[in-house]
Amino acid sequence: MWWKNLIDKTKNIFQSEEEDVVVWEEGLNAENVAERFELIKQSYLSAYDHYNKDIFKSHIKIAPELVKGNYAVEGHNPVEAENSYFGHISIRVYDHNLVDATWKIGFSEQGQYGSGFMTDEYIAMNFSSSPIAESADGFVIFKMKDRETLEGLWLESGCFLPGYEICKLKNRLED
Repeated sequence: MWWKNLIDKTKNIFQSEEEDVVVWEEGLNAENVAERFELIKQSYLSAYDHYNKDIFKSHIKIAPELVKGNYAVEGHNPVEAENSYFGHISIRVYDHNLVDATWKIGFSEQGQYGSGFMTDEYIAMNFSSSPIAESADGFVIFKMKDRETLEGLWLESGCFLPGYEICKLKNRLED
């Protein structure tokens, strides 16, 4: 019975002896990005076990010439996996492994602005709703699914469930 499973899952949550919330004092960097991505991915997959089962199955090595471009983006917010959003993102690469991005989301083209870095496997950025924000609203970590698709998870400050984005290349940016 479905309700018995729900009760058992709820009991396990409240009887857990593990610490449920991880607080990261240190910002994202090349040394911790892989571990953080895996933790966020496990959180995502446990929260949305009925949704996106095939995400992050295969990925390729990231190179600057593959990353820079304009992408169509589709995603969903935390908790509301059924309510998707859409828009576009422009990603620029400079100094070989530093990136910045501008998202325009929804009909109103709400802006989000990000900056960060790339490794061979990850693109990691802090993002904010203001291009001159003194602190980040959250962070996103992307992997490159193929030569034209980025797949990522994001967390906002104070939120414990990740959101998801998939970005499909529209065109490459020139240097």
